[in-house]
This record gives sequence, C-alpha cells and structure tokens, in this order.
Amino acid sequence: ISEIAWSATGGNEKFVFEHNNVCMIFNAGELTLVEYGTNDILGSVRTEFMSPHLISVRLNERRMRGMEDNKKIAYLVDLKTISIVDLIFGITLATISHDTRIDWVELNETSRKLLFRDKKL
Repeated sequence: ISEIAWSATGGNEKFVFEHNNVCMIFNAGELTLVEYGTNDILGSVRTEFMSPHLISVRLNERRMRGMEDNKKIAYLVDLKTISIVDLIFGITLATISHDTRIDWVELNETSRKLLFRDKKL
C-alpha cells in the first residue's frame, strides 16, 4: 500500500492498476507514477495518451549484475514519437521519432530493448 499527498485537482484523475508494481494516475495531460510500497511519487511525464498499450513501465523486473535499480518508462509524446525516461534520475534516455503512427510500445524486462508497432496501411 502506498500513500502520497495529492493536491486538489478537480477530481478528474484516472487511475490504472494494471501493472503489478506501479499505479498510473492520469490528470490533465500528465501521467504520474506511484510505486506500490513507497510513499513517494516515482515520476511524472507529460502525455495525452492514456492507453496501457502506449505506455511501458519497468521496475526492477530482472536484476542485472552491476545495476542496483532499473526503473524506466517508455511512452508516446505524440502519435509518432516515443520517449524513454530513467525514473531514478529523472532524465530522458532517448527520443525516437518514426514516420508512421505508433499503436503499441513495450520495453523488455531489462529496459535495454524497445519494441513498437506502427499503423502502416
């Protein structure tokens, strides 16, 4: 269970509990992540895309030698651009632009590889 202080935002938040280790909260174009078991906001990013197919969050799913924590998110910035953010340091690791609309995004367990599908007709 996690508890965080939340300022009054009009009650328009949408909560997604589909991930095993993180809750996603959408409000006014901002996605906020709360890791279960911690009482702090893990991170937040600006996106208008709320579909779980367009957001991939990986939190320490497979331990790697020499790496203590692995907490990353891949999400759509716009219909053709993916951003990957390190949630520990709060920095953008990559921004990938594509020439066609993207309809599915997924990081692998170690967050070293990104899979995505486009909507080519």
